[in-house]
Amino acid sequence: MTTLNLFASWRNLCFGTLLSCLCVLPAVAQDKQSIHWSNFNISPGGILNGQFEGQGVGDLFYQTYKAALPEYEHSLTYANPARMRRIIREPKNSCIVYIFHLPEYSKHRYWGPINYIAPPNRIITTPKVAPRLAGENLSLAKILEMDTMRLGAMGGRMYRVQDILEKNKSNPNLLRFSTPSKNLYQMLLAGRIEYTLGDWTELTFMEKTLAVENQFVTFPMKELTGYTPNFVSCTKNPWGKEVVDKLHNRFSNPEVIEEKILPSILNWVRQPDKEAYTKEYKRFIKNHFKNK
Repeated sequence: MTTLNLFASWRNLCFGTLLSCLCVLPAVAQDKQSIHWSNFNISPGGILNGQFEGQGVGDLFYQTYKAALPEYEHSLTYANPARMRRIIREPKNSCIVYIFHLPEYSKHRYWGPINYIAPPNRIITTPKVAPRLAGENLSLAKILEMDTMRLGAMGGRMYRVQDILEKNKSNPNLLRFSTPSKNLYQMLLAGRIEYTLGDWTELTFMEKTLAVENQFVTFPMKELTGYTPNFVSCTKNPWGKEVVDKLHNRFSNPEVIEEKILPSILNWVRQPDKEAYTKEYKRFIKNHFKNK
């Protein structure tokens, strides 16, 4: 065989080997399943823009779960409360970063590890309006009956007081807005509404993004006093069962939750409230695993 023929044979062999490798690569990539995650667009759960973009509680949860499941491809999108309720009922594969464990959701979803423990939503107002609400054992239902006391609330968001909001949906004192919660706080500062609802983490975000201090006053309401747990949620099918089982195995005790999940929440708890929240969080998590 001449040198020219040897070179041609070698070239053909290399070219054929390269083609074989290129053909195999897409097949390998396709073998890796994907998880499409959804997160609420309510800050600081999901922060879509600005100086804290991607640093929300749910955004950080997503990064934690992504790192815990390297065998999957991951993607994340955001949804408002109304859209999230539709996602819950859709049969296509999806996971929600964190959501309340409601009975009506369980026929559509498998439940993964516990993560966010939501403190009670509070009445949030301004120092100017606060004297009108001073007192103990405040009732949201009673405040909604007061003249010139307008509650500003996001459309589709129930604030864990769904019965009261549904009962008052025709009440002129209840104003629903299709707008991010940040706009409600701006309306509150401008005097366009007298109060809104939210928890510690949301208030912390608003103070940081609006660059204000001591501009909001909060009051507990008697209709909502307890902490409420949230969980990962995935489609109720064999695919979703496999994902939540893997997550349960990798977040299987209080110590792991406290190490990998709690810091993402404490980023958005005001300094004076961190000690109380941490204590309640650890107590809640320990009881959760004890009672499983």
